[in-house]
Amino acid sequence: DVRQVAILDAQGRVATHTPDSPQETILPTEK
Repeated sequence: DVRQVAILDAQGRVATHTPDSPQETILPTEK
């Protein structure tokens, strides 16, 4: 997908995939 997609991985973190980034950015979920 050419759009920014945020998925929830097995560790419960949000993996944000951007088309301009060669790698995924893992962000901790703060709730």
